Amino acid sequence: MLGTEGSVLGNTPEEWFGRIHPEDLELVRRGIASHLEDGSGQFAIQYRMLHSDSSIRWMSCRGVITRDKDGKAVRIAGSHEDITGEKVADGLTGLPNRTLLLDRLERSIEASRKHGDLFAVLILDLDIPEYEARRFGPEGCDQLVVASARRLETCLRTSDTISRSGRDHVVARSSGGEFLILIDGLKGVAESKTIAERLLKDIASPFDVHRREVFLSASVGIAVSATGYQNAREVLRDADTALYRAKSLGKGRCEVFDTAILGSARARHELESDLERALQQGELSVVYQPILSLSSLEIAGLEALVRWEHPVRGTISPSEFIPVAERTGLIVPLGRWVIGEVCRQLKLWKEDPAAGEDLWVSVNLSSVQFRHPLLVKDICRILREAGLDAGSLVLELTEGGVMENPEAASRVLLQLRVTGARIALDDFGTGYSSLAYLCRFPLDFLKIDRSFVENIATGEDARAIAGTIRSLAGQLGLGVIAEGIENREQLEMVRSLGCEYGQGFLFAGAVDAEEAASLFRKEFLTTAAEEAVAVIGSPAPPAAGPGKDRPKIRGRRGNPRTGRRLALAAAAAVMLVLSAGVLERWRDPAAVSPADEAPALAEQFPEPSPETPSAAPKNKPPAVREFPVVHDHFLGSCRGTLRIARGTLSYVSENEKCSFELGRDEIEPSLEKDRLKIRTESRNYHFKAAVASSGEGNRAELEAIFRLLSEPQP
Repeated sequence: MLGTEGSVLGNTPEEWFGRIHPEDLELVRRGIASHLEDGSGQFAIQYRMLHSDSSIRWMSCRGVITRDKDGKAVRIAGSHEDITGEKVADGLTGLPNRTLLLDRLERSIEASRKHGDLFAVLILDLDIPEYEARRFGPEGCDQLVVASARRLETCLRTSDTISRSGRDHVVARSSGGEFLILIDGLKGVAESKTIAERLLKDIASPFDVHRREVFLSASVGIAVSATGYQNAREVLRDADTALYRAKSLGKGRCEVFDTAILGSARARHELESDLERALQQGELSVVYQPILSLSSLEIAGLEALVRWEHPVRGTISPSEFIPVAERTGLIVPLGRWVIGEVCRQLKLWKEDPAAGEDLWVSVNLSSVQFRHPLLVKDICRILREAGLDAGSLVLELTEGGVMENPEAASRVLLQLRVTGARIALDDFGTGYSSLAYLCRFPLDFLKIDRSFVENIATGEDARAIAGTIRSLAGQLGLGVIAEGIENREQLEMVRSLGCEYGQGFLFAGAVDAEEAASLFRKEFLTTAAEEAVAVIGSPAPPAAGPGKDRPKIRGRRGNPRTGRRLALAAAAAVMLVLSAGVLERWRDPAAVSPADEAPALAEQFPEPSPETPSAAPKNKPPAVREFPVVHDHFLGSCRGTLRIARGTLSYVSENEKCSFELGRDEIEPSLEKDRLKIRTESRNYHFKAAVASSGEGNRAELEAIFRLLSEPQP
């Protein structure tokens, strides 16, 4: 078992102990002593022994202790069994395991030290998508790992690059989808990267699991003996560091460890500890970028962004420290702090008349935060402590983050919806959303990614995609925010597509809370008078339907924004407007709020007093007709009253936030089975009769409403 002739071995305990691996020797001595002292009659120990060829063998030693009449141990007899095969083989794939590879690696290090032989260790980590793991379950994932092991073996055995004379290799499974590969006899450092790229290419070919094609990717970290190593653990440490870098740069990559990577790893560890300190010592701050209503060019909301001013390094970009926070778990307390700061500040802004009572602030949620079990509870507590209406908080989630686990995401989104907070899907169009899931998610806004807005004025593809997103949002009753607007052409294009909101450097960058408050009073127009005229004199942008001139729906909330400040800001250009003959075109009905129209409407169509029901002339229908209805939402429903007046249709809901008012010329009514459908340019509303006791009664009530809405306007 140890590769020696029997005559070479002596018969003393020292011959035995002298061949036990140094790291296990003390363990064996203590184990035997313990059995001798506690009166045991037998023992069993597993440990490593050194073979004559310098390799390692795993042994199982079983012994029987003979004792005299006083219980004193006088003799031990037993046997050894070589169990190396059990200890160094991976039970799932049959490949060698980490233990055997470490043993072989130690010999490679010794050969490199004596003869200058070049070797490399590759750590290859499979990326099995979470949705595939859920679909196939543990058994299917194991099948993928086994298939990957066979593919790696085949590639290493048949590739000309690897199987050339004088080159040897060992492929072992470490854990999960991670494999360790030792390659001896390299001619140069570049060869290790060539081998890694060949392995990545083979892994990228489709696998057949349960008669379905599955595509995997992998990342590889490489450590080469040219660096100079003293032991196997140093080699694996550096290969693992290179693997981390490969993953951080994107999937399907390989990276070779060098001193620059080591410096990067050290800097990363320093950044992790600095971020934890920054969170405790208040080095982080929140800034806000305005989101404007594109119809009135007034601030409708703001996006909150976190900033870090390092005491030594200065400003650190979120793209640098947010991934660190996600990896270390600090993103959870960091996100909780940001939401708390936002709610506190928003409560103060609500007291400023210039800010408007409908002001909202959006906060980005990391996918790590989104998966945290206490997310909803934390948000409810923060809103309660701030005394803030949950509808003023918009939570932004990335498309990729939500689609990591759509089923779980749907449950969390529903819980967030119950709190009253609104939800926006960020970077829409850049991920892999399933339309089936998108229809099921309780969303309020879609944000068109800046990559589309950047090319929207010059690229037909970007313009087509943005227009499709806007149409899709209209069908789902969602608001649209175009981000990254940086010039006049982009602004006019997103307005022409009917996007309700926009943000970008054309309006303002991210500013602190104090400067943001000053922006509430700013007129977002260019300083040149002729450009102001161009904006004011241009026709209102076409939206998705007949209600384009009266934008009242904001992410499922029926609240208009007035245009008074816009008109005042353009006072200096009125003469130019008059001379151009565009005064009538300039006066947009959206510039007059429903509050301004209310007195005139009341005079023309007075509501009958409940105390004097006979006040209305008997030969005239009532000025306002009311019908109890049930409003079917995207999720759930609410009860209320449809009020039909001359020129207007309004819905007064028991849930105040669902109420709205529309012009009769903005709507297109239709009957669909037992539903009344009110179609507008930007949204569809569905109603059932609330008083009907049968399907026929329901239909009759709805037909009466439909006939009334279909009557020609006087």
